[in-house]
Amino acid sequence: MIRLEDVHAGYGAREALHGVNLEISAGEMVGLLGPNGSGKSTLLLAMAGNLAPSRGRVLLDGRDIRGVGRKERARMLACVGQSPASDSRLTVEELALLGRYPHLGLFGVYTAEDRAFARQALRDTDLEPLARRCLCELSGGELKRAYLARALAQDARMLLLDEVSAGLDAGRLVMVHDLLAQKIREGRSMAAAIHDINLAALYCSRLIVLKQGRVVLDGPPQTVMTEDNLREIYQTRMVSVTHPLTGAPQAHLAPGGWNAGPRRPAGG
Repeated sequence: MIRLEDVHAGYGAREALHGVNLEISAGEMVGLLGPNGSGKSTLLLAMAGNLAPSRGRVLLDGRDIRGVGRKERARMLACVGQSPASDSRLTVEELALLGRYPHLGLFGVYTAEDRAFARQALRDTDLEPLARRCLCELSGGELKRAYLARALAQDARMLLLDEVSAGLDAGRLVMVHDLLAQKIREGRSMAAAIHDINLAALYCSRLIVLKQGRVVLDGPPQTVMTEDNLREIYQTRMVSVTHPLTGAPQAHLAPGGWNAGPRRPAGG
């Protein structure tokens, strides 16, 4: 569905992505991992068409994304950024309805179908009781769920999510990712930057790891989350174990393990 070919992108003179090549197909739930500053957010911006590559191209269903109009693109891709605005006077319900903008007709009037999509998105994210509350009155976790509701109301084929689980308590964490997994089973795709590597391994069928703006690993959790790989990526020792219910790999931090990778001998 979306393909990146030798994508270089950044901000002014600072290049944050260096020759990224990858493809995400329909039905994939992909977790983007990597240390801080590795290029995960930049990659999502490029995939969404919100950051033009300085070299290379992004293809959406085989078409250069720069040639896809905003409304058409929004019917295909729904995005949730890392730091959504919280000072808006919009209500939660009004924000969810904004997700229907790509589907509005000539006169820009919300239909009964649009309102039904918005209500369902609020139910899915457990925000229906807060529908009339102003965004500026929400907690950080509630705000993240409100912007996720807008993305779900958009009914796009692919979700691009940047740390959508940040600030969620344990129960909401499971609720949101169970919901996303259900959307994948219904035929959508997802690429999500996820800070919690264990959460990513529990839910994602594929992990893409970035480091210093390059893709360094790409595969199922079982092949990506080895102890050697984790030490190389995060420069600290981690102990990899198997989840007792799902069999997914899980990583435990090892105190005192920072910079546990290979070191040069003294005087070398």
